[in-house]
Amino acid sequence: MFRTSLIAAAFAAASLSLSAPVFAADDHDHSGHSDIEFTLDGGRLVVDPENEKPVSYTGLKIFETDFDFPGTESPSTGNPGFATLEGETDVLPLGQSVLFRAFGSLSFWNGTSWGQVGLDGETLVAERRAGRNTFISLAFDKDGVTGTEGPIGLPLGDGSFHSHITFFLEDMVGGTPAIGAYAITAAIDHGAAEMSDRFLIVFNNGMEHEAFEGAVGALMVPEPGTWALMGAGLALVAVGARRRSRPVAV
Repeated sequence: MFRTSLIAAAFAAASLSLSAPVFAADDHDHSGHSDIEFTLDGGRLVVDPENEKPVSYTGLKIFETDFDFPGTESPSTGNPGFATLEGETDVLPLGQSVLFRAFGSLSFWNGTSWGQVGLDGETLVAERRAGRNTFISLAFDKDGVTGTEGPIGLPLGDGSFHSHITFFLEDMVGGTPAIGAYAITAAIDHGAAEMSDRFLIVFNNGMEHEAFEGAVGALMVPEPGTWALMGAGLALVAVGARRRSRPVAV
């Protein structure tokens, strides 16, 4: 059973890494105003329908942005936004909100690898408020995420959509959040459509451009442990093939 699981995991990792396109650093776009574009295709929400964004080795689209006021106690940004393709109308039925869905936990680039190493009390919050009303308040930290979903906004009168929520970073044990790259996993949903595939939003909190692009690039290459798993699985496949090829004594 273990051997079967190991082989399956190895081939899954291999297929994802081979199918993910490789992007040069200059292909990434985490400039000031950026949106997660989407459309409705066959009853399903599809993010980045024009395939302009890089893809992680796990098959998730990557959207990048910069925190404003990095190095402060609460860096924040209103990007990326969420929008239907420019000029596209009658995409969504009116009267139902587009939802932001949260998954997993907060991940941090510690200079050599992605994970929770280097995180202490850092918490990344996705929030949408209007006056005294709070529509979204989701908090990602190293242990998981508090809350699962919230409304980003309603479609416009022509069936298109464009809205923003606020993302901000805090250190819940006091002090200033660590300089570095932070990543969360999310998706968008709508009552009249199937939820989109999950995607990554990667936030730059005060890193130099080249260093941040290196962190994003690392998301597109399997970790050494994943390569080891793939190698072990392929080795088991080879052993099994040799055993099956041995002549049977009569």
